[in-house]
Amino acid sequence: MANERILFMNLVEKLLSIDKTTLTEEITEKYESCNMKKWTGDGTIIIRRIRDRKKTDIQSMCLDFNKGKYNGQLFESKLMTLVEGIVQPSLKDESLIEHFGAGDPMGLAELLFNGEIDDIADAIEEVGKKENIEEAVKN
Repeated sequence: MANERILFMNLVEKLLSIDKTTLTEEITEKYESCNMKKWTGDGTIIIRRIRDRKKTDIQSMCLDFNKGKYNGQLFESKLMTLVEGIVQPSLKDESLIEHFGAGDPMGLAELLFNGEIDDIADAIEEVGKKENIEEAVKN
């Protein structure tokens, strides 16, 4: 019991030594988009980790809470994952939406990333996880 208390206090002390801004900083990674490479010559886009609360909101787009079952909107939730997870180019950029006649950010995501939506959505889900695994292995 005494050893557990010491371990707990060490963990509390470690937590107290962390700058709280590190808990909310944005985690980003580069991703190579085949479509961007084909159209612009540079396939690099920047994706970010989506915070858990927002990710749950996006996933809930697929559920009909009144009937308690899948409502057929999986594709829309993947598009919203791209809208929220792609930092550069911003899919919320009004000039891009207007230029391509996309209507909204999800329409732009579908237009620009058709054929790789699943892969990019999966990559967004994985942002930052490699760092956590590597850090755990070190410790």
